[in-house]
Amino acid sequence: MGWDIPGELRCWNFKMMNHKSKYMKTSIFLEKLQEELGESQTLHLETRLKELENYDSISFLSIIAFVDENFNRQIDTDQFKDMETISDLVTIIGKENFEDK
Repeated sequence: MGWDIPGELRCWNFKMMNHKSKYMKTSIFLEKLQEELGESQTLHLETRLKELENYDSISFLSIIAFVDENFNRQIDTDQFKDMETISDLVTIIGKENFEDK
């Protein structure tokens, strides 16, 4: 015998279980991005993306997927044209999504 839970409540419960935190510490973001890109060097906000050892077109796609998964935000490919540093990426994601140390 199961519980009779109204559909609206089941939907709300599912959303809450799958909700990702809107905020991420910048240090955690840098660690996760480093792992996602398979970089051995420590990343900093000033790190230039195109100077990374493993940066290529796959990295580009990895960043898009990483941002979507962690921030539920889609990056327009046009935004990548002007993006040079990780700080630029943070600005595109939205600084309001990050907690300071």
